Amino acid sequence: MLCTVDGVWLGTQGGTDGIEFKGMPVLKDLYQEFIDNGGQVWLCGACTKPRDIGEDQVAKGATIVGAAKVIEEVVAGAKTIAFS
Repeated sequence: MLCTVDGVWLGTQGGTDGIEFKGMPVLKDLYQEFIDNGGQVWLCGACTKPRDIGEDQVAKGATIVGAAKVIEEVVAGAKTIAFS
């Protein structure tokens, strides 16, 4: 999963804490389940930089990546889906 713009905060330590919506699963639990099942969370490097988010703030299972990594994975056949 690639997080961009302010979505990069979700991949920081504590970034999913307290995010809940009635009738929906707690985001912190979904994040952990995703990671436990082999999911990877990529944080856009161009988006983390102006927010002063460094590797020392990244949550378990998340990595700061550049555009080249994303393109490499898509060209190699990664499935993509976009949410707006």
